Amino acid sequence: MISFFQFFTQKLRLSNPWRYKVPLLIAFCYFLLFAGDVHPFTAALSILAALGTTIGFMGFGYLTNDLADRKKDLLAGKPNGTTKLSSVSISLLVLTFLSIAILPWIYLPMDRISVICIITELVLFVLYAFPPFRLKERGFLGVITDSLYAHVVPGFLASWTFYLVGGEHYQNFFYFAIALSIWQLFSGIRNIISHHYKDYENDQASGTKTFATQIGKEKVYKLMSRVFIPLEVISVLVFLFVIQLEIDFLVIVLLVFLFVAWSNYRKGESETPAKHFTNTFLDRFYIHWFPYLILFSLAFGLLDFWGITLLHILIFHPSIGRVLRRFTEKKADSVAEGVIQTKIAILSTNRNQYSETFIQAHIRLLPNAVIYSDGYFPTSISTDRGETWKSLNENTNSETALIDSWREHNVTSVLAEYGPAGVEVMDACSKANIRLIVHFHGFDAYRNDVLEFYADRYKVLFQKATKIVVVSKDMHAQLLNLGCPEEKLEHITYGVDTDLFSPPNSDKKRHGFIACGRFVPKKSPLSTIRAFAKVVEIHPNAKLTFIGDGELLESAISLSKELKLEENIDFKGVLSPSEVSLEFKKHAIFVQHSVRTEQNDSEGTPLSLLEAAASGLAIVATKHAGISDVIEDEESGFLVEEADVQKMSERMLELLEGDELRRQLGSKARSTVLKRYFQSDYISSLEWLLVEAEVPTQKESKLSIWKNRLMVFVVLFLIAEIGLRLVGYKSGVIEDFYFHRGEVQYDSLLYGDEVGITHVVAGAELILDGEINSEGFFSSIEFTQESMDAVRKSGKKIVMLIGDSYTQGCCADSYNDSYAQLMNQSDEYEVLNFGVPGADPVQYRLIVEKYAQIIKPDLIIVAVYGGNDILEYDRTPKPFVPIAYPIKDGPWLNSEGPIYLTEQGTYFKSFNEARAHYFEFFSLWSDDASFFERTIRYSVILSRPYLKWKTKRQYEEIKHQIPNIVKQKHSMRNLARLEHSADQINTLYTLIPSPSDVANNINFRGKYNFVFGELNYVVPSGLSIEDYDGLTDANHFNNQGHRKYAAYLATLIEAKLSE
Repeated sequence: MISFFQFFTQKLRLSNPWRYKVPLLIAFCYFLLFAGDVHPFTAALSILAALGTTIGFMGFGYLTNDLADRKKDLLAGKPNGTTKLSSVSISLLVLTFLSIAILPWIYLPMDRISVICIITELVLFVLYAFPPFRLKERGFLGVITDSLYAHVVPGFLASWTFYLVGGEHYQNFFYFAIALSIWQLFSGIRNIISHHYKDYENDQASGTKTFATQIGKEKVYKLMSRVFIPLEVISVLVFLFVIQLEIDFLVIVLLVFLFVAWSNYRKGESETPAKHFTNTFLDRFYIHWFPYLILFSLAFGLLDFWGITLLHILIFHPSIGRVLRRFTEKKADSVAEGVIQTKIAILSTNRNQYSETFIQAHIRLLPNAVIYSDGYFPTSISTDRGETWKSLNENTNSETALIDSWREHNVTSVLAEYGPAGVEVMDACSKANIRLIVHFHGFDAYRNDVLEFYADRYKVLFQKATKIVVVSKDMHAQLLNLGCPEEKLEHITYGVDTDLFSPPNSDKKRHGFIACGRFVPKKSPLSTIRAFAKVVEIHPNAKLTFIGDGELLESAISLSKELKLEENIDFKGVLSPSEVSLEFKKHAIFVQHSVRTEQNDSEGTPLSLLEAAASGLAIVATKHAGISDVIEDEESGFLVEEADVQKMSERMLELLEGDELRRQLGSKARSTVLKRYFQSDYISSLEWLLVEAEVPTQKESKLSIWKNRLMVFVVLFLIAEIGLRLVGYKSGVIEDFYFHRGEVQYDSLLYGDEVGITHVVAGAELILDGEINSEGFFSSIEFTQESMDAVRKSGKKIVMLIGDSYTQGCCADSYNDSYAQLMNQSDEYEVLNFGVPGADPVQYRLIVEKYAQIIKPDLIIVAVYGGNDILEYDRTPKPFVPIAYPIKDGPWLNSEGPIYLTEQGTYFKSFNEARAHYFEFFSLWSDDASFFERTIRYSVILSRPYLKWKTKRQYEEIKHQIPNIVKQKHSMRNLARLEHSADQINTLYTLIPSPSDVANNINFRGKYNFVFGELNYVVPSGLSIEDYDGLTDANHFNNQGHRKYAAYLATLIEAKLSE
């Protein structure tokens, strides 16, 4: 269970600034208390208030930064505390942090300068993180902004506030403030550029713009070493000179610090490489020396300040947590004098299992480790990381001996490698009241014989263990199925030494395939050999190197001989990690055909695959266990189904023959490791569990109120999101009939002819049973002179029926149910259907101009729809451009943009042009979408309201450009031209009212007279909303509506033809 405080420190990373920024920030306050001669009680209350407001501002800053980076962090696989938070939860977090930040100022003194600083800090947070500003991606401007909001403004605000607390008595405050601001500016610049420097490869791979990626890594190094660090040193010396006027012994303390720090550095004890510019002498002085220097100056001046000194130690000293735990746990061997260093017990079942390099990394890198081995219940101990061993007890392997050993070595946490080891020691850990972290690796979570033997005891283990570590999503799901509580599981994938496993200087020297791992069934080396054999058939000189041994080694060698591959395959045997690294540098492609065995044995996440990825090898592997967590198929490697030897050989060939593809996949694989699988991060996460995780009690306490609410918010949000998707809602679009980027496929249903008339492609399935003639209209009769003569010889008259999708027959159950076809039941006349979806009066006019002279009809009926047939502007048809571009399972995109969104007469000459336009205005899937839009477009709940707001805002900006449709006479002009083209042909104009007009009982003639002008037209009566398939103007007649309209037109036709 994660407490409220732990949630913030872990998810929002507040523990980092708490340890590395706050001590220095508070030290400025200490100094001004010292210089202002403030009473201890007032000083204590002021410090507590300052800590509160610091937490609030830190939380707000990290929250805004994480909110802005959610999408990129998700793509990069980085943890982000806001990833699964609902908008309500985020709002609560914002209010909480702002309240924590602002409320302490009820006590702290505030003036105009304080207000300006607070507002500046909040504004900088937003400008730095969020578009359209997003200064963090604006090169050096982002560096300066980061330095200002993270260092300069907080430092000045803290100093100014405590200058006021001190009654403005400090006479040199002006010089202090200037020196501090300049120093913090350069210190902040160094810190953020250091971060850019360390993340250079990751940022390049993910496309993140930083100062380092803009100018290059070498230039950054030179700037840091030759400019910024020297300037920081000079500025801190100036600052120290200013405060030295108040603290006389500062120079002596500084000399002592330099001596100690230099000695540690020469011994190789610096925490990180100096080239990364962090944890330098300066940082050590800022965090560990400077605050205590000021505090001891205060305490030695007035004994009452020892309370504040003790408070600082309790809050910020890293060893306090361990000491407090020792007292709260009431360890029997607690001592009053000195501090006993706590230890971690690592239970390694085998002392020297070469393939368990992940366990060897634990032994080598976890601090203060004592190693126990020789079985699931250990019988031997090593206090020098496996160099020497001794028996726990000469006479017995009892539980008591193990507990006594733990107490003797002050063990506070046990890391059990493999589930069975955890089972064997869980009772001992309970009795000793120490943490038990059980690290599952593979077979212990899957293999049938293991699960059958430990099934019941695993359930007990899941309750008694402090945490259960899994290495893949698949293993996480597996242990959940076995009954492990969700809150006990920690997904921590192995880390890689990326310095040891790195690409060679030149890719040209890399050749051939390599596989690394034990020769066991779940790694299926025989499948790898069979796939390689198919490669050799095409490339006889191809080479494959195997590293490792195991039960299938002899079978593998025999198979290679059987397939005549002795000259192509090299079995290296067991190699050390450094030797493996050298082999990886020589080879180009890593192959591993992991499978789920008959015994259900499975990998966790193969460390060798991670090491191969870190080495920049192109990878071909299977979709197995944690491999899919690391490698994204066709992005950072190739993944095939288990046992698909043929596909694996094809992928191997593809990489062997594709140098550039191989380099790209290898580079992306290494980038993935650099982003997510650093060995130091892995060890730190594991160490945190071992040191900080709570020992479970007999009955786990209930979730805190905050976490309960947070979980409810997240669960409800996810349920709503999933539910909306299940019922058909799509994310990132303004309405359901718009589309998701991945679903846009052009559907060739329409085409334009030489004059711009839109026709239907023959064979298009627009309506059931609909037959399309060679002219692209719904009719079994060809629209030719010969066909028309045949109709007249039969004694029928000819009626041209012109309209849009209503006339075409849309939404009838079949074409025979459409009103056009229903009218063809008469023996007196033949109705020729010229209806085309999306047509308008321009299309109607062109049809009459082109076909009336050929067909010579006895009657022309023009059915004008009271929706999109009303032209907003005078559309000009373009040859061979259809009126719309249909897409599969989505909307039809108009070939000419609306007048208020594009220039009048702008045609989209291709489907891609139309798609880009609609993406820009009605979807969040445009390539030009802002970072915020790219973030929320995956959520139905977030994207819909945003798009509604965005569209409304766009409408407000351009509504003055929108013509008053009632005053536009473009439809009337085209209908008048149609009438002129029809010449002596009897023409009937009729209205098809929209569903909304019918539902609202509109006066049709009052509304549509401007469309028809002086033309006589008829309006149907008796239509109701039940005659349509919906209420929106995008809906059409249902079968009932088609029948009513057919009967209505039949009466008109008979009357007209009898004239």
